[in-house]
Amino acid sequence: VGDAPKNVDSAFYQAEQSDSVLFFDEADSLLGKRISNISTGSEQAINSLRSQLLIAIENFSGIVIFATNLLKNYDIAFENRIKGIKFDLPDYDARLKIWKEHLPKELPLSDNVNLEFLSDKYTDFAGREIRNAVLGSITNTLISNREKVAQEDFETACEEIIKNRFKEE
Repeated sequence: VGDAPKNVDSAFYQAEQSDSVLFFDEADSLLGKRISNISTGSEQAINSLRSQLLIAIENFSGIVIFATNLLKNYDIAFENRIKGIKFDLPDYDARLKIWKEHLPKELPLSDNVNLEFLSDKYTDFAGREIRNAVLGSITNTLISNREKVAQEDFETACEEIIKNRFKEE
């Protein structure tokens, strides 16, 4: 934590020198609201990091990309300095393609597997969640000592993903 502001400076300096694009994933952890009632040294360090990041963004002439699915957590000072681009969730056709793309070619499927149904039912799934559902369905099949992945395995994995969303909120 203590070296974080120096590391921010270093990252921006290196990017400037090499004409690189900076990419920060899960950026809400960096760009979150600054703490107003500081009671610990770590809270002070977080605010210091965020202030240094604001300065670095202002002085950087290159491209910085911040990715998050929690835009509402951004501090207003960051929102005023960056341009936001919202990516919508995939539509039915895109979800179907993603399901198909994540299924290993050699994966044995039961005859009842219906990717169209899954694409239609789980409308709020991003690509990552579809991938996780495929992996979860394979895991369920292996744990059950079955040779083929069934529709129920996919649906169970999808419902587990939905259940875990509420744990995170």
